[in-house]
Amino acid sequence: MFGSKRIAELENENQCLKQELQTARQEVETYRLAQHDLQTTSLNESADTSKEELLSILLGSYEDGMNFLQNTVEESLTMLGEINTLNDASMLGGQNVEKQTQEILTSMEKIQLLTQNFTRDVENLSSSVSAISDIINLIKDISDQTNLLALNAAIEAARAGEHGRGFAVVADEVRKLAERTQKATLEVESNISILKQNTNSMADTSETFQTESRASMAILDKFSVEIQTVLSNSTRITNKCDNVTNEISVSNGKIDHILLKLRGYNAALKRQNTDIMGHTSCRFGKWFTSVQKLLNTNIVHEVSDHHTRVHDGLKKAVEIFATTNNATEGIEAFKAVEKSSKIGFEKLIEAFKAIRKS
Repeated sequence: MFGSKRIAELENENQCLKQELQTARQEVETYRLAQHDLQTTSLNESADTSKEELLSILLGSYEDGMNFLQNTVEESLTMLGEINTLNDASMLGGQNVEKQTQEILTSMEKIQLLTQNFTRDVENLSSSVSAISDIINLIKDISDQTNLLALNAAIEAARAGEHGRGFAVVADEVRKLAERTQKATLEVESNISILKQNTNSMADTSETFQTESRASMAILDKFSVEIQTVLSNSTRITNKCDNVTNEISVSNGKIDHILLKLRGYNAALKRQNTDIMGHTSCRFGKWFTSVQKLLNTNIVHEVSDHHTRVHDGLKKAVEIFATTNNATEGIEAFKAVEKSSKIGFEKLIEAFKAIRKS
């Protein structure tokens, strides 16, 4: 999931490093056997003695290089294990996030439905209130007409002796108004009942809405925690991948220089010259130039100085064995190369360990 491709690339790089390490072991084993043959057959000859000393330096260099690489490879494997653990946790967190996202969507759908129901209840409530308002207006109208009829009745009463029929007309009108009032009253009661139902429905919807909202907030809280965990793990994976990349690159540089020195030793043993590339042309030199901004300036200068000494010193040692008989000077040159190689890489790996990201 998060960084899986990069983790796979780092594991592949680590495997390649192991293969290069095995190649170096095989070459050095050849020189070990050659040293053994020299010790058992020609120890008293000066030329063979210088070869034996040269092979001894080579084998010491190999042992130092193997110890260095074994430690860095083991630490890289440990960090890769930590990266895989974080990646597994991120994958699980991602699954939880996916599940919680679905729960949130479901909850949002419920809330949307509740909102629709709530809107419907509000509309119904508004309709009921409007109906009651209309009925109240009707009752007011009936009341006004009743007052008018009462006035008419008073007038007719004053003329009762002469126009008795007017009372009957007024009484009939009052009866009709009474019926209308009764009907309006029933409609008011009916609408009030509907109003109560709508109010209860709104209360239920509101309570359910609050329950769903609380549930959604709880899910969102979990979602937020999971997202933060995933983001944190993702950052840690990126940081640890950077750590492994840098330290594997140092290990690759160490192997490159073991192979470069083996080439130099092979040429010296055969007393042949060979082309030794400059310190800015080798793979390690190009990589180191690209990462110098990550390191302390003093460390950069110190490692660069030792790296230059390795290449220049190796070239000098090979030339001495190829063009002169001064084996002692050549051996001292090789010793200086080994010293700079050891110090330079040890300081570099410690510098990268000091700036490891957590």
